[in-house]
Amino acid sequence: APLLGADGPQDAVPIEQSGCGELGWLAAAHLVGWLGPVGRRTRLVVLWATGAQPVAAAMLRAGVGAVVYLRRPLGATLAAAFAAAFVPPLLHGKPIAATFTAACATLP
Repeated sequence: APLLGADGPQDAVPIEQSGCGELGWLAAAHLVGWLGPVGRRTRLVVLWATGAQPVAAAMLRAGVGAVVYLRRPLGATLAAAFAAAFVPPLLHGKPIAATFTAACATLP
């Protein structure tokens, strides 16, 4: 599997560049153009990396309906607990904001 070091720019997101598994960094400033019309049709993006606020802001500017990102590292156990509380209600049509609030309440 292709790997990309965690030492990339803080305001960038890793993407597959060539369609052949080559990964690289896409700056948040270029994200709006890269997402194009898809961004406006996307209801929710979850960014599991801490420090993703610039990328989240760019996604919102691109028209993504909502973006969830981590302000602090959760670790695998807490991230799994959050995902277990957050994702299933969304799949059953519950509102994003209420589901996010409920999932956050499961964290210490």
